[in-house]
Amino acid sequence: MKKVINLLLREGLEHQSKPPQPKRFRIRTHRLRLRPGFDPEKLNELSDELESEAFLEKQLRHRR
Repeated sequence: MKKVINLLLREGLEHQSKPPQPKRFRIRTHRLRLRPGFDPEKLNELSDELESEAFLEKQLRHRR
């Protein structure tokens, strides 16, 4: 009985010490399919402008 318990304990502890295998991280890419005339490098500028406008509108609403 003692041998069986020791064996099970060793197997259990050995199993715990091994880290689980992490899932592989994948990024799925997509084509932008922009219309002709759109510059994808300028999209960040547009995002900044829209964010600035939203911030200013919020500030104006709080002042009223």
